[in-house]
Amino acid sequence: MIKDQAVPYGVLAPDELAMLQRVFDTALSRQGFARNSVEASLLAATIIELYVNGVREEDRLRQMIVAR
Repeated sequence: MIKDQAVPYGVLAPDELAMLQRVFDTALSRQGFARNSVEASLLAATIIELYVNGVREEDRLRQMIVAR
């Protein structure tokens, strides 16, 4: 699990960004959204919102995104 690194300062560390990218790519593929679509933008915003609000485990993020 990634520790709370720079989120309180509004900055994400490279390992945090890499994990969020993996979650995004997986969800994008599963849901069939085009990368540059409005749906993809909303998906990315949701993933980041969940992360900032304390959902820091990659598997848990994936589960929560699939459930939406």
